[in-house]
Amino acid sequence: MPRAGFVIRLRLVQLNRRIVRNLAACVHAKSTFQLWGEEL
Repeated sequence: MPRAGFVIRLRLVQLNRRIVRNLAACVHAKSTFQLWGEEL
């Protein structure tokens, strides 16, 4: 039983990392688009 909980926790951590990475990529893209808009 504890092993199943560990696996679930591990998957949650991986999912959270993926979400954080996607959020960071979105924020980075927004800032670069704003820079492009200001330059144009």
